[in-house]
Amino acid sequence: MKKTIITKAATLLAFALMSGMSASALAKACTNKTNLRFQSDSAPYRIDLTNMEDYEVHSTHHEREFGGIASVEVGTTTYTSDRGNNWSGDASFISDEVYIPFIVLKKLPEFGTHTLTIAVQTNSETCSQVACNQSTSQSTCSMVVTYTEKTTPYFLNIDNLRIQQNQPVTLNYTAKDDGRDLKKVVITKDSNELKTCNSNGTSSLSCSVGFAANSLPVGNNYVQATATDSFGNSTRKAVHLFVNEPNLAPAISNITIKNNNVLMPGDDALVSFTITDQNRHSYNQLDLDTFKINAVQYKGSSHCTSSTSNITCTDVPIAATPGQGAMSFLLPSV
Repeated sequence: MKKTIITKAATLLAFALMSGMSASALAKACTNKTNLRFQSDSAPYRIDLTNMEDYEVHSTHHEREFGGIASVEVGTTTYTSDRGNNWSGDASFISDEVYIPFIVLKKLPEFGTHTLTIAVQTNSETCSQVACNQSTSQSTCSMVVTYTEKTTPYFLNIDNLRIQQNQPVTLNYTAKDDGRDLKKVVITKDSNELKTCNSNGTSSLSCSVGFAANSLPVGNNYVQATATDSFGNSTRKAVHLFVNEPNLAPAISNITIKNNNVLMPGDDALVSFTITDQNRHSYNQLDLDTFKINAVQYKGSSHCTSSTSNITCTDVPIAATPGQGAMSFLLPSV
């Protein structure tokens, strides 16, 4: 029964060709999949010809087997000896006898949408007591494939930022793709996805993410966006956000006066005290070059030990200042 069907198909094909109709006009669809597309400079594109499923026969008097992909017709041009350069083909067996042919496309003659007609060959041999007869037959199918030039998404420039911790900030990313098939932009921080912006395919896609005041830790923060097109080509853009530590005022404590008695103008009070700064980043810490008492530089003084976060002074001689005849004196500010 199956041999009869093949014979009828071959007869119809021959009639169509004599009538001026193309083989692709009569060929059945190679697959039910749609939107078949691949691009240059990428991995070879495999298409399973699921509608061309067939079987092999191995018996005493009859052999029937898959004979390979005989030819690939692109438009009106037929390629029979081009395998390995532009295409290759074979079959996958889904059981001991049943197979599905497939074709692997590497490139097409030019970019654009093309109708491909595939000829699949079957080899047969029938033997009698007298002789064996060998024959080949071909069945064809067609499909529409789009071949495009490879493009990779890219981002418009976005500057790195330095902000205060109590300052809100919004980052705006804009991705572009000359292939007009951008699918999504994903924004992440520390491998955590913050936002995804999707598209059905476009040449430009914008995506933004905002951070509230005090939501980012002090120091280095990196926020990365990844743009991906319909073929899986992607590119990344990272923005460096440096968050400044809030600048807290130094605190003076542990003030003591060693000679805590009545002082006359011109006498020195021996004062001890501690200055501390809670800030931990150099741009906010104590500037020892500006540490002066009564215009005297005390950096490196024998009375004081100092660091960028702590100054401890002992028995610093400070001249008393009369307080309008009061029995007290004022210490100048540090």
